[in-house]
Amino acid sequence: MKLHLRCILPFLLFLITLLMVGCGKEDVFKNPTAVLFDITMDPSGAGASDNLTLNNGYIILSSFSVIGERDQAENFEFSRSFPNGLKIPFYSQTTFDDLSFELPQGDYSRLVVRFETVRTAANEASLFVEGGYKYRNPNKVPSAVAVHVKWSKIQQFEVDVTTALGNNKLTLSEDKVERPYIVLTPKSWFANVSELMLNNASFIGVGGVQTIIIDENMNHTLFNEVDALVRTNLKCTL
Repeated sequence: MKLHLRCILPFLLFLITLLMVGCGKEDVFKNPTAVLFDITMDPSGAGASDNLTLNNGYIILSSFSVIGERDQAENFEFSRSFPNGLKIPFYSQTTFDDLSFELPQGDYSRLVVRFETVRTAANEASLFVEGGYKYRNPNKVPSAVAVHVKWSKIQQFEVDVTTALGNNKLTLSEDKVERPYIVLTPKSWFANVSELMLNNASFIGVGGVQTIIIDENMNHTLFNEVDALVRTNLKCTL
């Protein structure tokens, strides 16, 4: 009997150790990861002309959702709505608590972000990008104008969160705060806008500055081309 116990005792100790390690891992993976999202823009990229620059703007959100797909755990969706709109200036140094989430840590097969803009009055904008355009013709008056691109209607966006290498499969760890940036690339929205179209665009004075306004009411042809690509080339990287 003593011999029998001596034989099984190491095995029992091994099982107890496995259970303790397993419970420890389970407890660890119950702890959430702080994920602080932000929205910005990339002014670089190919577009209608090198003389077109887009360098600032903002977006006003009505909702923001994070959807997680996991092979070894339940999928989830966390959503927030902003009845009064949440304005996110591009290049802001502010951390927005409304875009901060406590997400389950662990391995993800896919992590997706969806967000929607508010609907605004026609003379306002829920998505706004600004910059400038210089005419090649030296005799053109004025030689340069400001550019405002505006949306007042609701826009819906969706983007996969990826690693720096572009991999959809990623891991969230408790000991690392993640700060993924959702990056819009407005220069690429002008891929189907020719330089001739920009040269012929109408402009008006805005605050004493001659400005090409591209929206649903002005320069409508340009707006249609830009609007068709506004949801493309969206990136979000951990």
